[in-house]
Amino acid sequence: DKDYLEHISELTARIYNEDIAKKPPLGVNPFLHADFIDIKNAVEAVKYHSPAASGIVSFNFSNNSERFMIGTGEYTFITDWSECGANSIYAYRDSVKQIGYIPGFSTFPSTDELEKFDYTSRTRTVYVGEVVVWVNFNGHFAATKIIEVCVRSRGAIEDKLTFEYKIYC
Repeated sequence: DKDYLEHISELTARIYNEDIAKKPPLGVNPFLHADFIDIKNAVEAVKYHSPAASGIVSFNFSNNSERFMIGTGEYTFITDWSECGANSIYAYRDSVKQIGYIPGFSTFPSTDELEKFDYTSRTRTVYVGEVVVWVNFNGHFAATKIIEVCVRSRGAIEDKLTFEYKIYC
């Protein structure tokens, strides 16, 4: 019987992997290399950078590795943040040379006042209304004043940090 011989032939080819050998090779799996993720991250990076020398920014501090970049060129500062409390946030010196803090300091410091800040800690708890000073690896200064902290674990829709900043040129 012809059908019987075809089935035997197919079964024999399967047993000896001959049927697979006749198939053309597969192309590159488009999901194996997730280049689209890198492209998406590069496009979204603009949401976490303000190149101006001063301004007010608002961003979801849980995203982008909890970082926001201000400035450009040798006046670039990568600020690092994480959740602390309803009216406070942690600031880290992980991506800059130093951070400075004076409890309760609430105005942008003059250049003479910058030396009065305490630069000895890796992290600081900064409250709404307070200022933290950043020193980048080029020795330049920037100050950020916390305007608002919204935290999901305390009922907010999303984690959000709003701060005003000034880069000292």
